[in-house]
Amino acid sequence: MASTGRRSWQAPRDVLTPAVVALAALLAAALMLVALVANLVNLLPADPGYVDPADREQAVADLERARQNGGFVALGCLLAVAAILAATLGWARRRSRRRAFRPPPGWPDLPPGWRPYRGWTPPADWPPAPEGWQFWSDAAEPAVSSTAG
Repeated sequence: MASTGRRSWQAPRDVLTPAVVALAALLAAALMLVALVANLVNLLPADPGYVDPADREQAVADLERARQNGGFVALGCLLAVAAILAATLGWARRRSRRRAFRPPPGWPDLPPGWRPYRGWTPPADWPPAPEGWQFWSDAAEPAVSSTAG
């Protein structure tokens, strides 16, 4: 078996999850920028400035409508950001749980759902895994008892 620099009992590297999270963060940042720009109208003064007295009432109403629309756009963008981030994090959690660790025969039984942490190595007194042993399986597969031999 060729060495790839990673021990076979370590969790497989997941390249897609960080990429999806980064893309979601980028989309969230873009929506935050849209929300900021849409909300800039709220920085306008309440007085529309000099307007023909006949049009003054309409100008004030237009300014107020622009403020409300800017607030709704900003709120919608913020809610979209929250939904995107929640969906992305939920997807990443579900994705990481799809793979289950399978201890090889002769290893002690491990708690259900246990996964080796970064840097973990099996104790030296544990027997080596059989050649070609697949330490990781789809979580939907039934668990294999490590004492069954």
